[in-house]
Amino acid sequence: FMVFLVVVNNNYNNGDKNQVEEGASINSYFIFLTAVVLSIALFYSYKNLIINPYKSLKDNVYSQILIDRNYELGMKYLKESVSRDTVLDLDLRTTAANTIFNYYVSSGIAKEQKKEDLDFAIALYKKNLEHLPDDMYYNYKIGEIINYRFSVDLDEKYISEARQYVDKAISFSPNRPRIYYMLTTNQLMEGKIDDAIKTAEYAVSLNDKFGESYWELTKTYYIAMKKEKAKENLIKTINFGYRISEDNLIIFEPLFKTRESVKSQIEFLELIVKNGTKNYLYPSTLANLYKEIGDKENAIKYAKISVEINPSAKEKVDNFIKSINESK
Repeated sequence: FMVFLVVVNNNYNNGDKNQVEEGASINSYFIFLTAVVLSIALFYSYKNLIINPYKSLKDNVYSQILIDRNYELGMKYLKESVSRDTVLDLDLRTTAANTIFNYYVSSGIAKEQKKEDLDFAIALYKKNLEHLPDDMYYNYKIGEIINYRFSVDLDEKYISEARQYVDKAISFSPNRPRIYYMLTTNQLMEGKIDDAIKTAEYAVSLNDKFGESYWELTKTYYIAMKKEKAKENLIKTINFGYRISEDNLIIFEPLFKTRESVKSQIEFLELIVKNGTKNYLYPSTLANLYKEIGDKENAIKYAKISVEINPSAKEKVDNFIKSINESK
């Protein structure tokens, strides 16, 4: 463009004297002005299309690396990543908001800091909704974050605000089970236990082979003190392949405590093993329980599973299996 400006300027100054008329002068001036405007536009486009996206993506990567090690520095880079005008604004704000939310769900940051940063995450999603108000995902995620915001200081205004976004998300995608999980959470926070159960049951009805829906229904029944229903759906959760963190699964152990102690123990331990435990003591305990009740086949089965998890126990397990085979 600089070369173009020089050429235009030379033509303007050295043109054929016979062409120096009012119309020709205006045309040359217009071309010169257009070139200046285009040069400025190109500079800002280059800044928004290349420079700013590069800087923001770099800050975003730094924030992901640092936030677990140095929270304050990680948040500094995170906020800088959304401070510039770029063609990636929507994606950068989404990533930043989700990073904040996911971090707080799994960490023990001070209450006041949580408020400040969760409000920042909510503001980012609200800005995205200014551009795409009918986006299902944005409405769902802001509803999820606001629901969590309620748990920080129990201000009931967040329940009704979250409900507005969750209802919008459902209206945009009424057959998506996960949105109803958020509605269930909202109803539980309002103390509407029966409504929450109906919503969780409806989510299951949308896809009765989806293990995660049974997990949400399990938690809802458990909160409602419907223990048999919770137990039934916990078993379905695992059977349909949805994996639960072992810490969460252990919480439900009381559901399996009955008068038939050995049988109930076996039932719960089998659930843990099926859930994909990495602790060899669970299948090892199962092997011993099955040996105790005379079920050789299952005793050997779970002994072998314990070795798969902990190969160092092979000699001990070989002796265990040998003792079973030699017993009458």
